[in-house]
Amino acid sequence: MANAIPIKHLGRSLEYVLGKIDKNTIMKSEKAVRATFIATAQEIIVRTPVDTGRARANWFVTKSTPSSEVTSSTNGNYAKAEARTAFKDNVLGETFYISNNLPYIGVLEFGGYPKSVKKGSRNRKGKRKGRYSKRSKNGFSKKAPNGMVRIALSKFDDRLKKSLKRYIK
Repeated sequence: MANAIPIKHLGRSLEYVLGKIDKNTIMKSEKAVRATFIATAQEIIVRTPVDTGRARANWFVTKSTPSSEVTSSTNGNYAKAEARTAFKDNVLGETFYISNNLPYIGVLEFGGYPKSVKKGSRNRKGKRKGRYSKRSKNGFSKKAPNGMVRIALSKFDDRLKKSLKRYIK
């Protein structure tokens, strides 16, 4: 066994040794779970389609209770940074929420746009500024036809396994 500990050479009680192993394992597990939570939250944010930027900026990560906050900000980078700081403390055994309280976030995730969009959305910048473009097809956002949250959460288990392998060797 490569990971066997020769207890008789440590000169300490078995409880002490196991206590140290547990603390070390817990600390490494904490890092692995934290990294997985951060990566998942940031993937949800980055996958959120951008028109004005409000949907991306309105993701809030909270501990214990879901956020009811809404911001008029259009800066999605702020939401990504906030996701990192939400996981700065202990994460094991805690409940975290990623919330977006904009009324149309469910439509972005699950579809539901009118199937035959007449004009589309007005372009605010770029070569097509002032013109209209259709940003949905068959009721789904063209940028996120399969949602954002569902895709990020479908990767959670594999991401956690990889993270645990990286931190616990």
